[in-house]
Amino acid sequence: MVTKCFFCSEPAKPVERLPMASDIYCTDCGLYFLDPSGMKAAKDCKGLIAGYLFATKDTRSGHYVIDNEEVEAILASPLTPKTLTERIVKVLTYIDSNTTYLGEEVSVPIAAAYASDARERNNLFDSLAAEGLIGRGGSGPYVKLKLLALKFIREQSIEIRSGQCFVAMWFNDEMNRFFEEIIKPSCREVGYEAIRVSDRQFVDYITDEIIAGIRESAFLIADYTGQRGGVYYEAGYAMGLGKTVIQMCREDEKDKMHFDIRQRNTILWEFEKMEEAKEMLKNRIRATVGKGIAL
Repeated sequence: MVTKCFFCSEPAKPVERLPMASDIYCTDCGLYFLDPSGMKAAKDCKGLIAGYLFATKDTRSGHYVIDNEEVEAILASPLTPKTLTERIVKVLTYIDSNTTYLGEEVSVPIAAAYASDARERNNLFDSLAAEGLIGRGGSGPYVKLKLLALKFIREQSIEIRSGQCFVAMWFNDEMNRFFEEIIKPSCREVGYEAIRVSDRQFVDYITDEIIAGIRESAFLIADYTGQRGGVYYEAGYAMGLGKTVIQMCREDEKDKMHFDIRQRNTILWEFEKMEEAKEMLKNRIRATVGKGIAL
């Protein structure tokens, strides 16, 4: 039995899970179960969700339920474009990554174009062709990347590494343990790779590397243990860019935090309650940033 994928309208097939319930398998969107609440919530944003499912299909395993809460998480994810410009950059980047020589025709799935059907994808392609960003030989999925598209991509804001989180913190043996045993595994479990400036290879000034790392990251975790001025600077810079900043601090140092910072919701942690700290961090990321995909 062949049906259509709810999100990208491509042919799909039911995969029986229970006698009265079936998952749906779409070649582009992957395997999923669409809950009635998810169907209602996704009605006006099918293309965006199709793009997210396409980008993450190889990272999912098991029974994946798309309900109202999951739709909200997908729309909040850094993987999901929030503006038309972001969507165009993602589509052109996909074409570029699948092009091996200038003039090569590339087939772009509907989901990869963050579209809900072929008509929406083709309308987007018509507009991009009119601007000289791509070439088209017909009305199908095949397009050719033009050099102007590469210029367009470069002129946009620095690429956001959707699966990356920058961590601002004090560097010593105890805090290294905190990073390795609490922050790093927590981020990875919700789809992000946590990095510190000490993890980056560079030859220029460290401040430049910090700024680049923050600009590239989907969000920032600032741990104020030790009350290092650099952490305050990095958190403020990230806030100025409009990025989410998740605050943390060791329990015994909470009263040392600057007054203005203490007013913000902060995750307080102790090594003796490591699992509790990990759960709080994972929940905060899910609630404020959404799910990601680790690089």
